Amino acid sequence: MSDEDTTFGVGGRPLVTARDRQAEELRLLLRSNGFSEFGEQQAGFVVEDPGEGPLLLAHAGDQSGADLDLRYHEVLRMAGYLVEPDATGEGDGWQVWSASAG
Repeated sequence: MSDEDTTFGVGGRPLVTARDRQAEELRLLLRSNGFSEFGEQQAGFVVEDPGEGPLLLAHAGDQSGADLDLRYHEVLRMAGYLVEPDATGEGDGWQVWSASAG
């Protein structure tokens, strides 16, 4: 793929691979449902691609708890994602698979 064929996500993030695009679709879904993406001055979610397996989703910031967990789960499941807890191996965040990947 040439640079001319590369598309870009929010903030100029290059979307080169199918996994890059899947992660960006997940970010778009979350932003469109009122979740904020983590930034220098803002708490919010982070989506990471570890290279294999599910995408990893975590929330960084002051807001946390069962209500927030439930909101993430509801939005993701309604959109057809499969969600499991513990993206970090320490009980934080979620592992997320698109329904088309399962």
